[in-house]
Amino acid sequence: MRYLFSIAVFSFFLIIGFAQAQEKPSVFMLNLADDHVAITTGFNGTQIKVFGTKMSKEIDPVIVLEGPRRDVVMRRKKRILGVWLNLEAMTFKEAPALYKIAAKPGVLEKLGEEVRFKEELGAAYLRLTPKKKKLRDDYVHFRRALLALKKEKRFYSDEIGEIKNISDVFYKTSFTLPANLPRGEYTVRGYAVVDDVIIDQQALTFRVHQDGIAADILEYAEEKPALYGIIGVLIAIIVGWGATQVLRRD
Repeated sequence: MRYLFSIAVFSFFLIIGFAQAQEKPSVFMLNLADDHVAITTGFNGTQIKVFGTKMSKEIDPVIVLEGPRRDVVMRRKKRILGVWLNLEAMTFKEAPALYKIAAKPGVLEKLGEEVRFKEELGAAYLRLTPKKKKLRDDYVHFRRALLALKKEKRFYSDEIGEIKNISDVFYKTSFTLPANLPRGEYTVRGYAVVDDVIIDQQALTFRVHQDGIAADILEYAEEKPALYGIIGVLIAIIVGWGATQVLRRD
């Protein structure tokens, strides 16, 4: 019911927007069913729903979900005298912590390699720029390792999500967010594609944040990490002492 109400409200403001924007009317718009995701105790993942309108049935939407962008360090181990050590590393600048994409089959292929690299349309087309220049072989190795790690954690995917047309002008899609979802700001980018050309685009953001008691603990840990560490050690000692006393009584 809430989803249908959101569509109705969105449609109302969309009509007003089109009426006012006579000089350069938008041919494509998108919206989110929720503007935030709260991570609470027992959080087991969720879905973010995206829906919108297009002025023509010839328009094929492409929707990208990504974020938050952070530097990522990848390391390579080498065995020296029987011991595995991290001797090589590469830092990638502002790589998205999570990346997913949805499109109608065949649409991305029509856009071509150049456009896909420019707009980063697909996990394989992410730029993933290193902070320092490295040999090409090293870059290829660390890039593959980063992509493999992200896919293993379900943060990236090679699969193209489905976009459903509710009518000739309404569409919707959704993205599954994993339980170990990083906190921060996420971006949803929408592209209006006709044949092999992007004719319009739009972007929205939403936040993923900690909520409840877990949020209070996390905030305290970030504000006073030293004191939080001491308290953690003391709790561990008390719990261990208590367990020892119980075992002695038995």
